[in-house]
Amino acid sequence: MRKVSEAWSAIDEWLERRVPASDPARHAPATRAGIAAAEQALGLKFPADLVESLLCHDGQPRYCGDFPGYPLLPLEDIVSTRQMLMEVAASVDEDDEGIGRDDADDWWWHEQWLPIADLDGSVQLLDCRPGPGYGRLGSRPKDDVAHFGPGWGWPDFATYLDAVATAMTQGGDFDGMVPHLTDEGELRWAYPDEDPELTLVPR
Repeated sequence: MRKVSEAWSAIDEWLERRVPASDPARHAPATRAGIAAAEQALGLKFPADLVESLLCHDGQPRYCGDFPGYPLLPLEDIVSTRQMLMEVAASVDEDDEGIGRDDADDWWWHEQWLPIADLDGSVQLLDCRPGPGYGRLGSRPKDDVAHFGPGWGWPDFATYLDAVATAMTQGGDFDGMVPHLTDEGELRWAYPDEDPELTLVPR
């Protein structure tokens, strides 16, 4: 498996060759000082693979189609989204029972989860609880609890990013989806024959 920085290098090189219209989607790197400030603000230690990713690219624009999942949040939005989710979960009742504080996974939100990607209120998150599950990547649909199992989650962010890079550079698929181009030359992931107006990215 590639390291995070190696996966990003492969992704960047492939996008530059195959999908030049996606260039604005590659944000500049975050700074270590900015990451440290975000960790302090949230009271969470970011997994090392997320830190390495942020030092390559500070997230993606909202509704960016470069990845088959949700667009990655910039550091500023990681902080604001997590704060918003904590407030919404706390508003469930006056005893704050909507916020998870134990080892269970079936919470709408947990105080030690970190949102790293978002699409219309559904998020991908990293589990920052100490222990063997630290750094797991899961998904939390807008109106459901979080899921970390097959089809929903990954062992860690690095494994997820490597799978994206592999699907791009080796002509494979990601959960059945393959990269296509829109008429505007932008990247969209779709199932084969899902949309006749999309064109497969040439290998």
